Amino acid sequence: MNYLKKSMLILSICLYIAPVPAYALCNDFKWIGFPGVGYSYFNDTSMVGFELSGTVTDRCSWFGVYADHYTDFDQKSKQSIGLELGFAFLGVDFGYMHYQNDQDSYDGVRVRQIISIGFVSIYSGLFFTTGPENFFDSGILLKLPFCSKNGLKIGNCLGK
Repeated sequence: MNYLKKSMLILSICLYIAPVPAYALCNDFKWIGFPGVGYSYFNDTSMVGFELSGTVTDRCSWFGVYADHYTDFDQKSKQSIGLELGFAFLGVDFGYMHYQNDQDSYDGVRVRQIISIGFVSIYSGLFFTTGPENFFDSGILLKLPFCSKNGLKIGNCLGK
């Protein structure tokens, strides 16, 4: 299983890393969607998964929604859905999260800070559960933006 996790992470980096300017979000687009893959270090476990988010922009400020699913391909998984907001490359996400391991299940609220440059987003945050235990969450997301202004543009969202 460990070989599979490493292979998926390397494959996702090869597929999604590309040189895109950080100011790609600072145009007059109506919305930007971000399908992507990610790596998460959560509760002493490495997980890989996918995330889908959609944002509405107004120059450099943005507001949107996200949903994600991560697994360790064994018995642990987490899913979350929520709202995101930010300015240029700095953002904050918050929403509902569910975490399942081989013994327990947790529900609660996730709050994370995000720094995004090009296709790469680095995040860290906390998962506040309804029980006595809370968890730290950190990771990296690799996303391929697609944009809508006067039609669909995939990859480079500079709008020229």
